[in-house]
Amino acid sequence: MKWIVYLFGILMIIASIFLLVDENIILDYINSNKESSWLYFFAVVIRLVLGVALLRTATASKFPLVFKIIGYIALAAAIIFLLIGHEQFQHVLGSLLPYFENTGRWVSIPVLAFGAFIIYALRK
Repeated sequence: MKWIVYLFGILMIIASIFLLVDENIILDYINSNKESSWLYFFAVVIRLVLGVALLRTATASKFPLVFKIIGYIALAAAIIFLLIGHEQFQHVLGSLLPYFENTGRWVSIPVLAFGAFIIYALRK
């Protein structure tokens, strides 16, 4: 489970670099695929796996309470996505994406910090 959390941290850092270089790389990709069922499935499964992985590795981290809180939030998000269904998921994405236009560079900073924090928290 620890490697899943490490991988997530690395992917967050990579995503922050993409956002810093050109936010449209990620935003356009999400916007063009928001109606596909695989994106919905991916969003649910990633949150489930990440939530379980964070909860299972919480005791091995430097910040077990933070890992548990983030893990429960990820699981709650997965459950909410399942409850709202694919159509509402598309609607939520469609209404949130415009707020992230022209803010990708600013968003990349907390994304980078979060990815680095996840990796740091597992290194003892």
